[in-house]
Amino acid sequence: MTPRSDGSRGRHLPRLTAALVAALATAVAVEVLAAPAVAGYLDVLVGAAVVGAAVAAYGAWTRWTYDVRLLAGGLAATILLGQVLLSSLGGPGGPPPGWRVEGVAVAILAALVLALAALVSSPREQRRPPYAL
Repeated sequence: MTPRSDGSRGRHLPRLTAALVAALATAVAVEVLAAPAVAGYLDVLVGAAVVGAAVAAYGAWTRWTYDVRLLAGGLAATILLGQVLLSSLGGPGGPPPGWRVEGVAVAILAALVLALAALVSSPREQRRPPYAL
């Protein structure tokens, strides 16, 4: 396979990450909407996570910079930690602890986004010489 000359080389993994971040936001929203009863503040937290994920997905789709990687990875790590805690210990005003299909999907998507955000660097980051030189 030869590299393209139109500058789109290396854009597949960041765009895959953007699609996974959007899917993660959707999965988190669906999980909360499917829950029978949740605490009132959880709607605000999930809303903030969904907005953050939408911003991260747009940034990953249009420009794959260190800031976008940090936002996507931090958001995915926070969602993954919250999901593990919620499924293991339960939450206030929520369903009893236990892994459900929605929770497993959220955890898998968050782990994938976290891995891609950590491993896929932008071409600009790869070309930079070390700071000390």
